[in-house]
Amino acid sequence: LLPSTGAYKQQASAIREGILAAWYQSGQPVALRFYDVGEDSVAVYQQALTQGARTVIGPLTKEQVTQLLSNLETTPTGAPIPTLALNIPDRAATLPAGVWGVSLDPEEEAHMIAAQAMSKGLSRAVVLAPNSKWGERMTNAFVRALEQYGGSVLAQERFEDNDKNLKEKIERLVPPLRKGTPPPANGAQFVFMPSTPQQAALVYPQIGFYSKQNV
Repeated sequence: LLPSTGAYKQQASAIREGILAAWYQSGQPVALRFYDVGEDSVAVYQQALTQGARTVIGPLTKEQVTQLLSNLETTPTGAPIPTLALNIPDRAATLPAGVWGVSLDPEEEAHMIAAQAMSKGLSRAVVLAPNSKWGERMTNAFVRALEQYGGSVLAQERFEDNDKNLKEKIERLVPPLRKGTPPPANGAQFVFMPSTPQQAALVYPQIGFYSKQNV
């Protein structure tokens, strides 16, 4: 279920091409049909069901997903058929059994990281983020979400792409401990580090090396 017109036309086209490429590579084991989603995602979903769909991918936008899940007629076991939504609904909505959601929004990803950390009992974080607009967006979203769940961010640092040695910044975030010294009772439990794969390859090993703490 993808839009063929409108603001998300290009994103939908890229997703469609990816699905088709995987379909051809897999030997076309199932029939594949694309439905154009306009303003009424519920009607299009029901149309797909009526025409024999066994699995649904979509819809794409947060509004469409929220609309669909708010009006989805579930069975005792959940959704009528397995459904992979290409966004996640407004936080007031929940995903019924049989529905999975993936987010294309990096800020939503930060929110999910905060929720996962809190579910594991990790409520005290420090942030090591790239000094960029994207890094600020991710950090701000994460801080808001963690505080919303009752956690806290103890300290923040930023790094540049050309920073090769982050010893001082890491030690300000997670001070190194002398051998045999227990970590502080109210110290950081984890590091939130939004980054590209290239940045992560440079930064992540330094955190363990310089902090000497189990975070």
